[in-house]
Amino acid sequence: MEFPMPQGRELPVVNFREIDLPELRGWEIGGKYYLVLKVEMVEKRNNTLLDMERNDQSKLEATFKVTNVKALGKSQVDSKKLEKEEQDELYAKARSQEE
Repeated sequence: MEFPMPQGRELPVVNFREIDLPELRGWEIGGKYYLVLKVEMVEKRNNTLLDMERNDQSKLEATFKVTNVKALGKSQVDSKKLEKEEQDELYAKARSQEE
């Protein structure tokens, strides 16, 4: 599965630790893997320094904070299942703090 990207545009790099993504242990440098990221938008701005094109769309930027990451196998993404798993984790964490 390929995702179309604008020509000449390189996306930012993100770093994860094994505690965030245990699958890293079995992955290889140069390998291609699919991740689902849950992000929170923390900033939105119009960058007037960008002069790639003259339309407003090329100048709009946003900053996102990654709040969750999940590695995918070859199966389809089930967003409802991912949300349920996250809710279950948060519930378990909250219960453990009550004790």
